[in-house]
Amino acid sequence: MKKFITATVSALLAAVLAISFAACAKGDPVKVIDIDLTNEEYGFCVRQDDSALLTQVNAVVARLTGEGIDGVTVDSLFAAEVNKTAQNIGTVATTVSETGKPRSECLVVATNTGFKPFEYKEGVYFAGIDMHIAQILAEELGKTLVIMDMQFDAIVPSVQQGTADIGMAGMTITDEKEENVQFSAPYYNASQQIAVLASDTSFDNCKTKEDVENVLRGLVGKKVQAAASYTGYDYAEQFTNLALTAQDDIGTSVRELSQGKTDIVVGDKYTLNEMVAAINAENG
Repeated sequence: MKKFITATVSALLAAVLAISFAACAKGDPVKVIDIDLTNEEYGFCVRQDDSALLTQVNAVVARLTGEGIDGVTVDSLFAAEVNKTAQNIGTVATTVSETGKPRSECLVVATNTGFKPFEYKEGVYFAGIDMHIAQILAEELGKTLVIMDMQFDAIVPSVQQGTADIGMAGMTITDEKEENVQFSAPYYNASQQIAVLASDTSFDNCKTKEDVENVLRGLVGKKVQAAASYTGYDYAEQFTNLALTAQDDIGTSVRELSQGKTDIVVGDKYTLNEMVAAINAENG
């Protein structure tokens, strides 16, 4: 009996501790300040010397941003993500060796799956706008698709070195990147926004980009996070009065914001809203 009571008490204590831990793990509500801070374009990158592939990619981009391919357009892919009707792209090789085919018969795509709705994972499957475009591109080129998931800042080097044929990762076209790779025609217009705690009233009276930036410049002792090597991080660097930290992805930054570990998160408008909605739902 004594052993039974001891075991029961231990089990109850463990349950109480688990509940307490779960309660502590929950964070505060977060909100996005719905004011665009940048105006940028996304494109796909290929090696500087691969003009043939660039021409083929641009032809596919032109069709997907225009009349479509078999009824699919960039707009329809985005609408499916917004409406939560998008599906993953199914089983895809992650190395050339998995395909059993020569390297020349594969289209190797470098991506980073922490950037919903452009690329993310559903279990072991790739999903997102860029991943669907990758699948379409491979079909149009008559090649077998291979997708390599890696850190965002490894994508350009992997394309430069020929490890990957193309980078498809919600990439902002910039002069700096174009020193190392060449970009396709743009397929998406993007912007950066910020997220703060729902209780933070610092930006409540802001109406314009300039209003937001004036508030940001006037903050003292505040912390800001963004995904490493993303445009949001580059944007945040100008505010030298803020303590800037890089994270692997926007989702991690939003979670840390909710938990009080940072004060501001900068990220792509749509992705930031997705992550904020997910964290708020998780926190209940």
